[in-house]
Amino acid sequence: MLLRDCSYVTGLNTCFYDRVSELGELERGFRWAHTIVLYGPRSSGKSELVRYYVSRRLGSDVIAVVFDARRKRGTRFFESLGVEVVHLDESVASRALDAILKILEGLRANMPLDLRALTHGARELYKVLLGVVGGLSEVYVVVDEAHLLEERGAFIRDLEAVAGALAKYRELSNIRLLVTSSEGFISTTDVYSRLRGYSEKFIAVEELDEEHFKMLYEEYCSKRGGCITPLNMVEAIAGRLPGYIAEVEWRARSGELESFIKVELKKLLRAIVEASLAEGVGLEQLARKLVMAFEGSIRYYEVGLKAVEVLIERNIAYERGLTVKPQLNLYARALKLAVEKGVTLDSLAEGGFDVRELLEL
Repeated sequence: MLLRDCSYVTGLNTCFYDRVSELGELERGFRWAHTIVLYGPRSSGKSELVRYYVSRRLGSDVIAVVFDARRKRGTRFFESLGVEVVHLDESVASRALDAILKILEGLRANMPLDLRALTHGARELYKVLLGVVGGLSEVYVVVDEAHLLEERGAFIRDLEAVAGALAKYRELSNIRLLVTSSEGFISTTDVYSRLRGYSEKFIAVEELDEEHFKMLYEEYCSKRGGCITPLNMVEAIAGRLPGYIAEVEWRARSGELESFIKVELKKLLRAIVEASLAEGVGLEQLARKLVMAFEGSIRYYEVGLKAVEVLIERNIAYERGLTVKPQLNLYARALKLAVEKGVTLDSLAEGGFDVRELLEL
C-alpha cells in the first residue's frame, strides 16, 4: 500500500511517505497500551513518524505535548557555556510539561524515586495539562530521542515508574506516553524487561521500502534542481534511511563524500577490532560471520554475543529479532569486499581501495 501525504511537510521539505505498518501499529496499540516505545536505527525517521502521527492521526479533542530531548540537552550544553537559550516557540502545553519536569526533579532531589512518589508527579501532570486545556478526552505525552536523557539509569527508573503509574491508576487512564529511542539503547539496557507488564508496546521502525524511498528521493531532488548523487549510491552508503538523504547529498556537493566514507570505515575497523578481542576470535573470522549475519544466513548469537554487544554499542549494527543488521549499508559492503576480494580491513580504513568498487559491489 502506497502512502504519500502532501498535506504534511517533512524536515526534508517533502511529502510524508510510507509508514503504513507503523501507523497502524500505533493506532491499534494505543487502544489498550498506555506506553509505546518506538525504536529503530539512527536516521530511520522515528521523530518524523511521531510528528506525523500526532498532527494527522490524533483527534481534535486530544492534546499532545512533544518533548524533544535533543533540545533539552542542547540547552543544557549552551547554558553550561554561559549562553542563555530562549525558545520563542514554546506553547502553553510545552511550558506545562516543563513545570512537571521540575516537579519530578524535586521529587528525585528530596527522596528516592519510587512508584508512589512518581504517582504524585503523574497526578500533577494530569492536573496541569487538563487544567490548561480543560475538557479534552485524552493527553499524549511524547518524549522524542529519550535515550539522550539517560544518566546512570535514572531515566529508565523514571520511565518504569511512569509506565507503572499510567497502567495501574484509573485517574491517569486518559494519559498516553509515546517514547522514541535508538535501537542501541533498547538492546544494551534492561528497559524492555523493566516495562513488561505495564500495558506497554514496543514498535520497531525500519528503513523505507524501495518504492517509497525512490519517490521520496525523486521529490527531494526535484525541489533542489536535481541531485548529483545517484539513488543507488545513496542506498549503497546508507540503505533506505531517509535521514541520510540530505547528508549524503551535501557531502557529495562539498567534495567530502569520499572523506566521509573513509571516516566511517575507520570507525568500523576500530569496532571490529574491539569486538574480536571481546569475543576472542580473529578479525577475518569475525568479518566472515558478520557478512553472513548481515545477509541473514546466521543468527546474531552465532556471530558471538560479546562481539554483537560491542558492535551495537559502537553504532555499527543493531538487533532485529534473531538477526543482526548494519547501521549503515556501507559497513556491510566493506566487510563483503574484505571477505570476498581479500582486501584487508586495515587497507579499507586507510583508503587503499577504489570507492566506486565499494559502492558498486
